[in-house]
Amino acid sequence: MVRNCAPENLEIPGSVLRTAPEGRRELFVGSHSVSSLRAQRSNPESLRGTILDCFVARAPRNDGLALSSLSRYALPQPQTSGASPMPKLDHLRPSGLHHNPAYSHVVTATGARTIYISGQVSTDEEGRIVGEGDIAAQTTQVMQNLGLALKAAGASYANIVKITTFVVNYKPELRPIIGKARSAFFEGMEPPASTLVGVSALAAPEWLIEIEAVAVAD
Repeated sequence: MVRNCAPENLEIPGSVLRTAPEGRRELFVGSHSVSSLRAQRSNPESLRGTILDCFVARAPRNDGLALSSLSRYALPQPQTSGASPMPKLDHLRPSGLHHNPAYSHVVTATGARTIYISGQVSTDEEGRIVGEGDIAAQTTQVMQNLGLALKAAGASYANIVKITTFVVNYKPELRPIIGKARSAFFEGMEPPASTLVGVSALAAPEWLIEIEAVAVAD
C-alpha cells in the first residue's frame, strides 16, 4: 500500500512526472504517458498497483496530478487465460424450405475468428490411404482429420458452420452411408450448413470422398 501518493513517490519503474505539451503535469513511464498507454492498452502490468492504490486511498491532488486523472488513466484488468468462449451460432429453418435433420439450411455466426479448413481426405499422418474402397470408412477418417485440423486452430466440431462434401461417382444410395458416418461427429449438436457435390474424380484415384469446412471461434 502506498502511503505517500505524491506523484514523485509513486513506485513505478521508469516513471517520471513531466509537463505535457498542453501544459498539464502528467505521469510518464519510459517515453509513454499514462494516458497514451491507456489508449494503446499496452503494458498494463507496468502501471498496476501504485496508481490504483492511490486511487483507492483517495489521496489529495499533488503537483497537478489529480485522482480524477488517475481514474481516467487506470488500465483495464488483463484478460485471464483459459478456453475461448463459444461463438454464437444460430441454425435457422426458413419457412418454405424442406427441413432435413442431416443439415441446416442457414447458419449465422458471430465470432472473432473464421477458420477455413482445406478439403480433408482419407489418409493417415503418414499419407497412407485409410479404408480403400470403403466409403463409410473413408468418411470416418476424413471427419477425424477435420477434427485434428479444428483442434490445431483451437476449435472443435461444434464450431463448424459450413461443410462441403465431394463424392466420387456419387449415387443416391451413398448419401445415407455418408450421412451416418458423418453425423456421429455432430451427435447432440445442431448440424452445420452443408453442400454435397458429386465429382468424377479427386486428386488421387483411391480417394472416394473429400470434405472441407468453415468454422467460427472467439
